[in-house]
Amino acid sequence: MTEAPLPPRAETELLSVGHGITVPASGWSFGGNVWRHFDRHIRASVPGYDLVHETILDLAQGFLGPGKRACDLGCSTGTLTARLANQFRGVEVVGVDIEPSMIAAAKRLAPQRPQYRCGDVRELTLPRLEFACACYTLMFLPPGDRLDVLRRIYAALCPGGGFVLAEKVVRDDPDHEARCQRQHYAFKRRQGLSEQEIALKARSIEGTLIPLTDRENIALLEQAGFSEIQLVCRSACFDAWLAVRPR
Repeated sequence: MTEAPLPPRAETELLSVGHGITVPASGWSFGGNVWRHFDRHIRASVPGYDLVHETILDLAQGFLGPGKRACDLGCSTGTLTARLANQFRGVEVVGVDIEPSMIAAAKRLAPQRPQYRCGDVRELTLPRLEFACACYTLMFLPPGDRLDVLRRIYAALCPGGGFVLAEKVVRDDPDHEARCQRQHYAFKRRQGLSEQEIALKARSIEGTLIPLTDRENIALLEQAGFSEIQLVCRSACFDAWLAVRPR
């Protein structure tokens, strides 16, 4: 299905993209009050969102135990971070996000554990880790910055440590990409998002979210040093991989 063209909008005009979230016509941001509606909105925007979380929790069992450490990079409201902390009681779990409002929301969700740090994943010094994840985080960084972040994660992981990367992707084959896009928009409509909300979200996020192909993401993981890379989830335009640092 082809989206209808939208009339020009003033750059400062706020647009409704669903679930009470309003954003500028260009330049999507996770700041402000987005945290209030974030979890509902992302579940309506990303097919398999909860399945990816469940997969991460299952995979983490092979890497975490008492005295170990895990990090959720781009933790937003801390939904996954809190679940990691609850499931692995003897593990130090750290959530990282660049938006202060997201970190504040995450702390309200789980005031005792885990730990949270507000900062840019491109600049933070990561602690020694046995497990890490980045769910729909790197796709909001300039493509040229992503390899350095992956190398930082690789360097922080202990030998044998695991990392899950979940990203929106572009398919190499144009027909496959078109099918995935149709599937993605159909999913959004089933969640109650209108055609206009879907189109306005796409306009606002253009240039802020820059997806790579699945091959390009795998190549970056390999360049960072990971040798064992496995696709663990796939739904429409979204993939997730487990990458393991060699022992």
